[in-house]
Amino acid sequence: MSIYRLVRLPLSVLVLFLLPVTLVAEPYDPNLGTTIDAYLSGKGSPIAGNGAVFFSNGVTYNVDPRLIVAISGAESSFGLQITCGLPYNAWNWFWNKGSCPTSTFASFADGISTVTKFMRRSYLNQGLKTIAAIGAKYCASGCQNWVPNVTRSYASDLGGDTSDLQFAGKVLIDFEQFTAPSVFSGVQPPLTVGVATISGGQVLNAATNLPVDRSVVYGSAYFCPGCAQTITIGFSTKVSNFSLFLLNGLTVNISYTVQDDQGGTQVVSLPPNLASGSATISLPDSGITDVTITGADPSGSWDFEIDNIRFAPM
Repeated sequence: MSIYRLVRLPLSVLVLFLLPVTLVAEPYDPNLGTTIDAYLSGKGSPIAGNGAVFFSNGVTYNVDPRLIVAISGAESSFGLQITCGLPYNAWNWFWNKGSCPTSTFASFADGISTVTKFMRRSYLNQGLKTIAAIGAKYCASGCQNWVPNVTRSYASDLGGDTSDLQFAGKVLIDFEQFTAPSVFSGVQPPLTVGVATISGGQVLNAATNLPVDRSVVYGSAYFCPGCAQTITIGFSTKVSNFSLFLLNGLTVNISYTVQDDQGGTQVVSLPPNLASGSATISLPDSGITDVTITGADPSGSWDFEIDNIRFAPM
């Protein structure tokens, strides 16, 4: 009953197997942290190496991390000319009663987290949603080049959208940045993408006998060494409006349960794998930090995959 069972297929199913399937993904670059590191390295910046920190805080607070990078450029040449709160305050962020000498951070990562958090709370949430509006409050003196410098780094150099300084309304994880085999080979260590950590299975590319999705997916099966019957998605910060694309890998109808730690549950019965058994499952709860997906036939065999994970940072 796994995706490897040989079955006699009707012509209609064979035709379905041969049809190309296109999955449309929201604009979202899971490699942005790497792009930021490369950009900062090219500037000779000591902040380079914190790309993942920029990325995860951008997801956590729904602030485009490229904006925080760009502000460090305007304020300290990306950490090369820090004048306030040495040695890590590359943003000239006066967080301690407006005093420059005492506005220190324990690390660049600490600075990234603080500036991103308060960019959300003190700027975007207060209606300051353009670089010009932010600059009018952020920069106290010598500001004639602040907006052009931030705009150049953010938009021209890093490709940010000046019409929307948020990171994403709903984050998409589609696994396309990973290389993977087409058949199960064994459980992988927990996979972290932004604030989400997926565990219990492994990544597959163009999975065998899974015609509904020929892209990269994350799955688990009873014949995958070490793989669990339940795929778990944990979040390092609370999220809302969760959804994913769920695919049945077995050759019989299977009932699947998707639930979160806020009481939300969806149960769906999916047709067999070669009949393109799949569905998008949504959990509209707020404050989610954990989601589980499980399903098996009466004998306890399981085989299922997930893709296109979406959620909104809170």
